[in-house]
Amino acid sequence: SELVLLSSEPFPFKAKHIEELKGLLPNAEIKLVNGEMFSWYGSRLKHVPPYLSTIFHYTSRDLSQRNVQR
Repeated sequence: SELVLLSSEPFPFKAKHIEELKGLLPNAEIKLVNGEMFSWYGSRLKHVPPYLSTIFHYTSRDLSQRNVQR
């Protein structure tokens, strides 16, 4: 399964973009993420690893639950 992360910065992706991408990538997990973690330098960078870890944790959990429900 693919994971697509849509950043809130510098382009503000929204829920409507998720819907558009689902049409092109129906099997992908698509999530909106905080663009400050990816687009800004400096002190925010130290928060990126735990932020990504949280995203991947919930994505893995979501995918696992879907597999169980099938």
